[in-house]
Amino acid sequence: MATLSVVVITRNEQDNLGPCLESVPFADEIVIVDDESEDATLQIARRYTDRVFHRKLDRFGRQKQFAIEQATCDWILVLDADERLTPELAEEIRAALQQDDRAVDGYFMRRRTWLHGQAVTFSGWYKCCHLRLFRSGRARYVDRRVHEYPELEDASRSAKLLHPIEHYTYASDAAFVAKLERYSRLAALDWYDAGRRAHWLTAPWYFAIVPAAAWIREYVVQKGYRGGRIGLRIATMSARADLMTARQLWRLKRISRPRRAGSV
Repeated sequence: MATLSVVVITRNEQDNLGPCLESVPFADEIVIVDDESEDATLQIARRYTDRVFHRKLDRFGRQKQFAIEQATCDWILVLDADERLTPELAEEIRAALQQDDRAVDGYFMRRRTWLHGQAVTFSGWYKCCHLRLFRSGRARYVDRRVHEYPELEDASRSAKLLHPIEHYTYASDAAFVAKLERYSRLAALDWYDAGRRAHWLTAPWYFAIVPAAAWIREYVVQKGYRGGRIGLRIATMSARADLMTARQLWRLKRISRPRRAGSV
């Protein structure tokens, strides 16, 4: 059977890392890349592996690319610390490794997020599939600060697994707001690098149309309404994320504006 490296990047994940790694007991190797954790994350990581690396996070895409480059097995499974494999998904992955289909270089899978004790099996949060399991050397992460993802060398050489990853996120509303603040700043920098600018002419687009479109997409097009109050909350969170990113993009315009001659 082909060998498997499980790769996780961490920062202050003492509450999540143990259950995450417990869900992959069949891994031949575990690789942890830590970003200056100040809690017990490193002590927990070393209970499972001696393959622990230290790297200051600059961009999530670069951090995960560095992490997969440390893996030495045939296949790589990338997990976030707040994710788990179900027994069904674990068995499905083991079967794929045993088969080691030479026509497939990567497997996509869904992610089932738990929010306020409810499993989200509706809206774009569940429908979107993620490339998480891929053959070593056949995928590379895009160079983004946030919302990073790997791309296969040949996108046609992929398949989909049936069972989802379990995702336990947002332990509290305060944690959600803090994460949203951080991610919106990073996303705005990616927008800025891509040539997007927020000014008086584009303000209606970024501050009204984009957030409204995100809400409609999540709640109507991707049928978030089927989730009742949770579906409404997800749609509102998506719109809020785009609005906060627009605000950060507007601030970047002000920060980067060249000063006039003679100004202090």
